[in-house]
Amino acid sequence: MTRWRKFGVRVVAFIAALLAATLYGSIVQTQLNLYQLAQIGPAIDAGQRLSATLHDLVHFAPLFAFVLASMLVIALPLAHFVAAFQKRQFTAWCIVAGGVGLYVTFQLIDSLVPPPTLIAATRTSVGSFAMIMSGCLAGFLYAHLTRSLRKINPLAASLLKGNKSHA
Repeated sequence: MTRWRKFGVRVVAFIAALLAATLYGSIVQTQLNLYQLAQIGPAIDAGQRLSATLHDLVHFAPLFAFVLASMLVIALPLAHFVAAFQKRQFTAWCIVAGGVGLYVTFQLIDSLVPPPTLIAATRTSVGSFAMIMSGCLAGFLYAHLTRSLRKINPLAASLLKGNKSHA
């Protein structure tokens, strides 16, 4: 596989993983916040939950995507570096890089931004863990997609050219 094709595969995998993790993280953050609000106030019905979720997908998700992308740009190359020496467990290293990277990012954000915390769901251990899972999800999807796209790419290219030797 050429250098540019590898780069293209990684970019596509990065964007797909980023979008999925952003969607997951935004929904989790919304539902955790609504749960905490329901503990101190009136019940929140399904319509209100859906409305708040859609609102956060428009308004919170872009901020969270920026946070995730900033972290993944650093964490995933580190996972590649470590996996190159180990020659195994690339998926595990990407998952760890995504989770630890997001934890460190949350700690950095919370130390730089005046209270209250920027991402409210990270105020509790359960909330932090649930949000960190979005980083783990991004790492898993990135690793899986880079492997899958590398295997599919030559076959897809040959099929597009009309070469039936791979079919």
